[in-house]
Amino acid sequence: MTPILKVLAALDMSVQELAAELKVNRTTVWRWTLPEPRGTGGYIPRWHHPAIRKVARLRRVSVTPEMLGPAYGR
Repeated sequence: MTPILKVLAALDMSVQELAAELKVNRTTVWRWTLPEPRGTGGYIPRWHHPAIRKVARLRRVSVTPEMLGPAYGR
């Protein structure tokens, strides 16, 4: 399972719901689910990691750095 799918499952959210929480367009999060070159291959860009961790804290869900995967977009 890719990092984005792990995060969506842990948060029990859809792509649209996560996008709304992150205040980004739904296609941004949707691209994270697509294989490369159209998407990120399941990886979440590193600059979104802190916001995703914040959403998880507010929902009282554990999202570890390992779940977020390696930093995409070095």
